[in-house]
Amino acid sequence: MIKRRVLIIHTALAPYRIDIFNYLDKIFELHIIFLRDNLYSFKFDQRELTSRLDSSFEFLTKGININSSIIYRKNLFYSIKKFKPDIVYTHEFAAVSFYVVLNNLNKNYKHVIWTADNVLMLKKSNYFNYLRKKIFLKFVDGLTVYTDDVKKIIEKKFHISSESIGVFPNIQKENSYTNKTSSIKNLTSINLYKKLENYKVILFVGRLVKVKNISFLINSFISAQNKGLKAKLLIIGDGPLKVELTSMVENNQNIILAGPIQGMELKFYYNISDLTVLPSLYEPFGAVVNESLICGTPVLCSVNAGAKTLIKSGFNGELFNPNSNIEVLSDLIICFFKNINKYGTGYNNESLVIKSFNSYADQWLPKKLK
Repeated sequence: MIKRRVLIIHTALAPYRIDIFNYLDKIFELHIIFLRDNLYSFKFDQRELTSRLDSSFEFLTKGININSSIIYRKNLFYSIKKFKPDIVYTHEFAAVSFYVVLNNLNKNYKHVIWTADNVLMLKKSNYFNYLRKKIFLKFVDGLTVYTDDVKKIIEKKFHISSESIGVFPNIQKENSYTNKTSSIKNLTSINLYKKLENYKVILFVGRLVKVKNISFLINSFISAQNKGLKAKLLIIGDGPLKVELTSMVENNQNIILAGPIQGMELKFYYNISDLTVLPSLYEPFGAVVNESLICGTPVLCSVNAGAKTLIKSGFNGELFNPNSNIEVLSDLIICFFKNINKYGTGYNNESLVIKSFNSYADQWLPKKLK
């Protein structure tokens, strides 16, 4: 059987995309165009990531950017024409998606937009954004979104059919890390590990930026300490708030700013942690939630993160309001450790995901295009 040709035009390659790209490569004749040589806000080891990618790919990085926005890419239309796709995926309701719409007025291929919109983003969307999406949706053949609740809102808000919307969360395979975790002797951060030995460990992974709400987590942790919690808070990541947060925690030996850690070494810290917390004020999804659950570590997750759909209360974590006062999260942390034995199989490094990767991946393509 001849495979359909699918072209994905994506911003940049990140670890949490590799599993879905490799899954799609088995089903379709897949080619990927990356518009940046790395993420705008975070730098991954691209040589290592591309070595794990099964599909053909290319980087088109020459063109026009305005801050984080990609406005134009040279040779994009040439690459589309050369590949001769049946389906083209573009990222977000952005400039590149607009150019692809114009390039496809003769409907030479089906065009789908892959968007990270979550419920909060849709509810807070202004009229200009609503109108922009409304116009786009008249010209494209479908959408792929992260969660079912987003799908339902889009169906109602823009009056499009359920069969025009695929659903795929920002997740990886449930066995992605569990059998590949670094051993202690291979750690480059062995001194960090020694600081955590014999302690309960609460983990944060992400950019050190305002929207991640890290100061809220720190103050909640300090409050829990004052109530008798004996644990370490490990913060992994880098960003513009590094100096401010360093000053905030300098007198607390139980809060560790570890800087950026990637790859299997990061998965080691997921595995040895007792709990991961994502306190974001808003988050399109939150790949760290899936990564933590894969490693068997429960998560306290912000209700404003798309990844809240991965949490089953009492099994693999709990949800909380990141706009509440610090005592809410403080008490939730204490309650978690008091009742830790009821949460899944956390200490066995077994996956705590509630739905398989393949069952999600099968819904990636809108039903009407299958």
